[in-house]
Amino acid sequence: MAYYGVDTNTSTSPCGVSFYIGQIGYGTTSSMENFNTSAADSVGTSRTWSYWYVNGPQNDPNYSAEYSDSDAENWGQLQAQEYTNAWVNNTYVGGVTLFADIEQGYNDEGGWLLDGTSNSYRLNYYVYLGFIEYCKSFSGTSVGVYSSPGEWSSIMGDAAASPADIEWIADWSVACDACPTTITTTSFGAISPTIWQFSGSNCGYDRDFATMLPE
Repeated sequence: MAYYGVDTNTSTSPCGVSFYIGQIGYGTTSSMENFNTSAADSVGTSRTWSYWYVNGPQNDPNYSAEYSDSDAENWGQLQAQEYTNAWVNNTYVGGVTLFADIEQGYNDEGGWLLDGTSNSYRLNYYVYLGFIEYCKSFSGTSVGVYSSPGEWSSIMGDAAASPADIEWIADWSVACDACPTTITTTSFGAISPTIWQFSGSNCGYDRDFATMLPE
């Protein structure tokens, strides 16, 4: 099957729109700033999903030189708690797959450790792990992850994207007016992508192609 959709602040696409994924928060802040209610209304709650921009260790109020793996994991869990609270109370979102957005710069203040050392990769990963595991433990949900190969490697090194179940990959390698029929991009974190954001800020809109829809 082939499905075309949009995300974030995009509502229309020449490829058609059969699903939507919108941001409902970041860090420990719930926000609908990057959620397009028109797009959600057009596809209906059953085909509307959400994502949360995960913040790295440096945005944890408790971050210090002695920051530990357990501190990082707890910071991820705190963010996931806010995500699940926002998700439960969001009347637009019917999809039960919760997406972690892993990238450097929501307002250029992602808080990830980006010096490329093994310690930084590990602490970054423990934030991600805490976030994903909390979301997976929340009743009735599954978990996906959004990133690009470059962003993932700069933040996580060669770490696997599991325990997430679904990969939503950003790779803007086709023409802005394209409507791809297969996923031709590479993966990140050793999970094969089933959703591909094939255009973004390079084209002025966020468009997606999926070979299967999340839960």
